Amino acid sequence: MSFGENLQEVRRKNRLSQEELAEMLGVSRQAVSKWELGEGYPEVEKLLVLARKLNLSLDRLLDNEAAGKLSEDLLVLSPNKANLLSCRGGVKVDGCTIEVMSNKEGWITLCWYKTGKEAMDAMQKIREAMLQGKAYLEL
Repeated sequence: MSFGENLQEVRRKNRLSQEELAEMLGVSRQAVSKWELGEGYPEVEKLLVLARKLNLSLDRLLDNEAAGKLSEDLLVLSPNKANLLSCRGGVKVDGCTIEVMSNKEGWITLCWYKTGKEAMDAMQKIREAMLQGKAYLEL
């Protein structure tokens, strides 16, 4: 499913109108409509707010088809080399924090960044490594 289809599905499951979602994100209803039609994407900050408020991972929101193709298990080493975690099919950003889905513990914090953009960039690297079927990634 595309981002727009995922957004529409999530919005409807949460029983939100386009207007209510727009108000939650501080944008116009027309912006939400364009996103759902595939005519654009929200800013990174809006994606972070959306994922946080609707309690879902950015992977789920951005690309549901690719989520099913992710590697079975990816070892991710944090930038400060303090954490080595097994990531089982999920990665999300919560503000400036990256969390990975572990086998038994659920969502675990991998590392923190100074900005949400840095965290989003790192999340994208993890996601790409998972899509490529890699076994190890050092951030």
